[in-house]
Amino acid sequence: MKIVLVHNQRFGGAHRRTSEQFKQLGLPVTEVTLEGAQPLTEDAVIVPISYYGDRPPQSVRPITRYADFLSLLSAYRRLHTTVRKLAPDVIWLNPCRFLKGAWLEKDLASITAYYCDEARRSDYDDSVRHSTRVRTRIPYWPMRRATRYLDRATVASVAAVATNSSYSADQITRAYGRQAEVIPCGVSGYFRPATGHVSRDYLLSVGSLIPTKGHDLAIRAAGQCGLNLPIVVVAPRDDAKEVERLGSIATQSGVEMTVKIGVSDGELAMLYQSALVTLYLAQREPFGLVSIEAQSCGSPVIVSNEGGLPETVVPGVTGWAVARKADDVAARLALFSNRQLAEALGAAASAHAAQWSWSVSAARLRNVIESVYRA
Repeated sequence: MKIVLVHNQRFGGAHRRTSEQFKQLGLPVTEVTLEGAQPLTEDAVIVPISYYGDRPPQSVRPITRYADFLSLLSAYRRLHTTVRKLAPDVIWLNPCRFLKGAWLEKDLASITAYYCDEARRSDYDDSVRHSTRVRTRIPYWPMRRATRYLDRATVASVAAVATNSSYSADQITRAYGRQAEVIPCGVSGYFRPATGHVSRDYLLSVGSLIPTKGHDLAIRAAGQCGLNLPIVVVAPRDDAKEVERLGSIATQSGVEMTVKIGVSDGELAMLYQSALVTLYLAQREPFGLVSIEAQSCGSPVIVSNEGGLPETVVPGVTGWAVARKADDVAARLALFSNRQLAEALGAAASAHAAQWSWSVSAARLRNVIESVYRA
């Protein structure tokens, strides 16, 4: 069976999930991706694409956005040609950082197993749809309609759909009318409890430097809970404006904040191991690798009670899922003044996280891929 992996992802949760499943899949795979994505293999086939840049001058931004969109479509047509030449039996499709559902023409989609981490929020999440700026709605309306069409067309045409949580499966059904098989994520070998004594003298918040990840809520809660502990914010990429905003909130809240960018898995594991609590207060997160990785390292978690995050926590045993309100988070954080309770929660968290396995995740994905091959 010849498998071609198609994606257009940079570092982040979806890229980590794809990478870990790839390592454990146990089948020969050829990777095809667009230039600018982060390949998983040294011999990946990379389709070239050119962009005008992320921040063109405001006066010409609509023109450059449409030019970039046309360039993206042209690159995908070249990708389709490349994939056809490889003559795969099955295509394993993963998300596109621009389109969400990477565009595949019908003949290719018909032999595709698509791991859809989440439905396209800009089309199906009301809080995201209504957040677009009024002055950009009309100029970008045709492009948004086109990207929505391509996303829907791909999901409608693929042979099988898989996803990470019951929440995501429900959202995919609501958005696309497709049933998705739930294949949860796992925890890599880096993320294990510390072998010796750790001080647990800080709080930890992990996620991209964007407002929807909830770092600001974590900082405000840290200032209200009475623990008087610093907070460490870990993110995959820098964003000077967001760091400045979070720094201002930390100053107002009387909280010492440290920001760490692009740490290795080993460094992240050590940060989890030494954290009193890991906070992951993301808005409608489809699953939440941070939650299970932290628990695997023996860190109790406080997560938002939205999206798939509640599925990762045993309430009151390994942590809590709470409303995205600083007061509610602070009330749970205050409980960690009892260090015996914190240690008990950490031990239970580590035991609970043992169920999350990348080998199991990959085996279930392999079953989906093989079902497409047999069809």
